[in-house]
This record gives sequence, C-alpha cells and structure tokens, in this order.
Amino acid sequence: MTIDWQNAPERIISDLKKDGFVVFPNFLERTEVTEILVNIERFIAEVIPSLPR
Repeated sequence: MTIDWQNAPERIISDLKKDGFVVFPNFLERTEVTEILVNIERFIAEVIPSLPR
C-alpha cells in the first residue's frame, strides 16, 4: 500500500514501531540508488580490508 508520507507522519511512526522499518516507494531515483550501491561496493572493496580486526 502506498501512503502520502508527507501528510501521514503518525502512520509512518506507527508502521516503524510495528514493523521495525518503513518503505518509501520511489523515494530515491534509480540513478541515486545506483550511486549508493556503487559506493557500498567501493567501501567493501577498499575500506573494509584495511580495518583492524
């Protein structure tokens, strides 16, 4: 179900408390999601191996 999240903050808070997460369909553009995923992969490849154990 899609809700108007800007006009239903109580519903969002209720769903978050009930489910532990909230879904915002189409909150990010596809290009933004791609950029985030690229940076996550870069972080995993470049930063994590250098972290102390």
